[in-house]
Amino acid sequence: MITGLISINTNLGSSIALRYANELSNKIDMRLYDIHVVDAKKSGSSPGFGWVQKTWENALIESKSEEIRQFLDMEKVELPFLKTPKILIGDRTEKLLDELQTGQYAFFLEGALPSFNPNDFYRLVHSRLYRLMPCPVMIVKNLVPADNAALLLDQDSDHRDFIAQFVKIFNNARVKVDLIDLKFSKTKDLVIGETESRDLHMKNADDALKQSNVTSGAQKTIEGAPDKIAECLREYGLIISFLKHKSKKNNPMIELLGRVPSPVLIFWR
Repeated sequence: MITGLISINTNLGSSIALRYANELSNKIDMRLYDIHVVDAKKSGSSPGFGWVQKTWENALIESKSEEIRQFLDMEKVELPFLKTPKILIGDRTEKLLDELQTGQYAFFLEGALPSFNPNDFYRLVHSRLYRLMPCPVMIVKNLVPADNAALLLDQDSDHRDFIAQFVKIFNNARVKVDLIDLKFSKTKDLVIGETESRDLHMKNADDALKQSNVTSGAQKTIEGAPDKIAECLREYGLIISFLKHKSKKNNPMIELLGRVPSPVLIFWR
């Protein structure tokens, strides 16, 4: 069983993320823990120091804990470990990074309402939280069935470490995974085809999936502009890819992941 951490706020983004995580838990053997960071600056100044400040913080944590518990009850998700949310006070980025670094989670999950603007996605993945994140991150944009996934590859990269990280999470998962060989081009129309047997990187990826009892689906080659490819990937319940922590703004994968409407799972390299 793997463990994940989900950031909870009482908003639509968290509602969508919770419902998606609830469905995903039926496909993957996982245990999900929730966390909420209270911004002390937005909650007013502490009324004093010492025990007075501690009493104020405890009251603030208890109040927010009850608010989160009510939110979880209203969502009716069947995730038993989300009944006792972890509430922290301070800077959200620093608190989440500390929890992720000490908790040894397999992945981090949060909701992000889709804007389909690659610039918004670029700002998200270049935030301090994401740049220093020690584990994969799942960004849930929409509530869709988690029955199938697209694992995005390209011929110019070494995917061995990426695949090894992926199968740790999806070992014995009840999700069909298609292997997609991407070729970005802004000048050609969208071209979709079957991969050829000589594509060694696809064969190696397929072998790794089968060895981990991951249900391997189709193997496709998709060539075209990022926005066209994103439209082509709408059928999938999860898009899986890898990025460098400091990918450039003009990276076509950034644009693709920013435009695709499905939840996205990013592994870092």
